[in-house]
This record gives sequence, structure tokens and C-alpha cells, in this order.
Amino acid sequence: MMITQGTKTEAHAELIEDFLPEKTVEFQTIYPVAVSERHGRARDLLALWFGANMTMLTVTTGGVMRGTFHLTPLAAIMAAIVGNLIGGLFMALHAAQGPHLGIPQMVQSRAQFGMLGAAPMTALIVIMFLGFSASNLVLGAQGLATMDGHLGGTPGMLVVAFLSLVPAVLGYRAIHGATRIASLLCGAAVLTCLVVALWHVPRGTAWWVGDGHDTVPGFLGAMSLAALWQIAYAPYVSDYSRYLPAARRGSGRRSMPPTGAACWGRSSPC
Repeated sequence: MMITQGTKTEAHAELIEDFLPEKTVEFQTIYPVAVSERHGRARDLLALWFGANMTMLTVTTGGVMRGTFHLTPLAAIMAAIVGNLIGGLFMALHAAQGPHLGIPQMVQSRAQFGMLGAAPMTALIVIMFLGFSASNLVLGAQGLATMDGHLGGTPGMLVVAFLSLVPAVLGYRAIHGATRIASLLCGAAVLTCLVVALWHVPRGTAWWVGDGHDTVPGFLGAMSLAALWQIAYAPYVSDYSRYLPAARRGSGRRSMPPTGAACWGRSSPC
């Protein structure tokens, strides 16, 4: 007897649903999202990507524009904005594919590279994910250590890992809920730091254009860093837009939430 892939998937999902509540745990995984199960609007992704960008790694990356490239504050902010917009153009192409195809980005890559050709690309993406995770764990633990010295190092990283693991295991709805909370809490923290920082900077224009050393290589380096930040979302940005209805209207706006959030988060330390 020949069993189709769809039959296997349905049987597997039914078996899991006997133990886990359907509305709490996601069962789509890497399989296509049926048209009947599509929901939401493009603006629903705002909280998801805003919360994902309100992290210490985003702020630290923005600080590199001043600390490493030694740009003036105005030039650093311009480099962050221009770089995010350029990178966002490429990232938007991937985001627009999600609602039309309904499958994760790395599964889509098989159409361009083939089954074997997609394997090296997937390996590179996994390495990139490990780098992002390690950076966020270290910075998160350092942040917790400022509040409680016992949470520095391994204990702090375990706390951050657990808080990230729970919504990742539960799936799409839990990720949306977690990022909404992060948008409010982390967004308020970043906004507070930004207001305090602006309150203490000199009132004249001399600081904005004179506190640093602007060079073409430095500006291009900072701009490339911001662009790469956006392009790094490309391998999985459609993993979330694929849940949206496959409507033509508003497809271009699906890239605006991560781009805008990254611009704000990275401009804060400049």
C-alpha cells in the first residue's frame, strides 16, 4: 500500500495532538500552511520583529559604528538607516515569498539550489544561527549580572536560553505572544535609554558632526554592517510571513516591521 506524504503528515499531527493542545503547540513545522489556516495581516508582524530587534545584540552592533569605525553620531545614524534600507530590499524579496508559497525559506531554497545544493547553504545558516544565539546568550547573561551578580556567566545564559526555548518549542502563537511582551518591556527600556542619552549630549550641532572621524571606508563599513543585519533575516523571514493570507495587497509592507525596528534599535547607541 502506498501512503502519500500528506497522509503521513496528517497521521503524525493527529498522534501528537492526542497529547498536546492544538491551540497551544504548533504542528506546521516545515510543512506548507494550508490556505484555510492562513490568518492575520502584515502589521501583525510588527510586534514580532520589533521585539526580536529590541535586544542587547542590536544595540551593541550599533555601538560598533561609533566604537570601531569612529564615525560621528550623525554619520553613524545615517549609516544605520541607509544600510538597513538597502539590506531590507533584499530581505523583502524573501518575506514576500512566504504568503504565496506557504513554506519555510530554507525549504524554498531547494527550488534554486536543488536537494544537494541546498545542504551547504543550510549548514552555513545553522552556523549563523549558532553565532546569533551565542552572542545573545553572552550579552543577556551580562545584562542579568548587572542586576544580580549570581546570574553572570553560565547561570545567566541558562536563564536566557530557557526563556528563548519555551516559545520556540510551542511555536508560532507563543513566539508572537513572547515578542509582544518583549516589544513593550524592551522597547520601553531602549526608549528610556535613548531619552536619557539625548538629555546628556551637548545641545549644539558641533557634537553631532564633530565627535568622531568620518571616513569613506568607515561609513561604508558601518553601512555594510547594517545591511548585513537585514540580509541575515532572509533565511527565515518568510517562516513567519507564510502564515499570512496569499493576498497581493500589502506584500511590500511585510518587510517594513523588521527594517524599522532594526533602524531604531541600532541607532540608539550612536
